[in-house]
Amino acid sequence: MKVRDLMRSIPRHTTAGESLASAGRTMAEAGVGVLPVIDADRRVVAVITDRDVCCAVARENRRPGELRVGEVASMPPWVCEPGDDLSSALATMRVHGVRRLPVVDAFDRLEGLLSLDEVVLSSHLLAGDRMGAPVHTEVIETLQSILRPSTALIGAPALANQVGAAT
Repeated sequence: MKVRDLMRSIPRHTTAGESLASAGRTMAEAGVGVLPVIDADRRVVAVITDRDVCCAVARENRRPGELRVGEVASMPPWVCEPGDDLSSALATMRVHGVRRLPVVDAFDRLEGLLSLDEVVLSSHLLAGDRMGAPVHTEVIETLQSILRPSTALIGAPALANQVGAAT
């Protein structure tokens, strides 16, 4: 199966000069958690997630209207192309710990978005594909890799208990 079979065409996007308030509003209105960041030629230069927005506002202690997407967006963006095998895109997600990949053409121009959520929801299509079983295994491995807690968080419950006991 190819990326083009499961990608969402013409996703919402933003630019580096937009405010976080504007990007957050776009995500909320579209019901998405990520926006590709494009330049004037529609080339994908970064991505910004709803988590990026929340963390930046908390970290910077500034209003979302004062912060620009380009200040907090993740660069370089990990991308795939429509003709890539789904297995290759899943490997990129797994290695870089991301759930969504902008889909670009040969000139890095935005064509769509591939979401791990869409892959999971389309599992009935994968079952009919002769590569269905290996792809199912890759989906599970990708989810496990992304959902694995970071080493910084592993001690967090114990620390939280200590903090709670001290009060």
